[in-house]
Amino acid sequence: MLSIQPVRDDKTRAALLAAHGLPDQAAFAVLEAVENGTRTGSLVFSREAQRVLLCSVRYGEDEGLFDGLVRAAASIAMDSGAKTVECEQSGCFSALESVGFHKIGNKMVINLPQFFQKCCGRRNPL
Repeated sequence: MLSIQPVRDDKTRAALLAAHGLPDQAAFAVLEAVENGTRTGSLVFSREAQRVLLCSVRYGEDEGLFDGLVRAAASIAMDSGAKTVECEQSGCFSALESVGFHKIGNKMVINLPQFFQKCCGRRNPL
């Protein structure tokens, strides 16, 4: 079973930030995907006012894992009051477009309320 959770252990967090080539700073939040006890991916993001910036994503070749990591980060972002998620890492642009992001200038952006209304609104009617 796949689990995507925020990393709370300081040593694991520092190791993942280093693996992503990022400094160990409090501004970064780290998500880890684990399946059957094996780390399969991770994502680093930061929050600045009402926007979240995706800094780095590791997901191998598994586009479904990428989708899950981005949705987990977007959910956390929205729960914390963010309105948009943005990414300036051009290597992720194609994958981000596939999950609903749009290119604006030199970054990919998604509006969180619209993102969750669009992807979840019709699947699970109450």
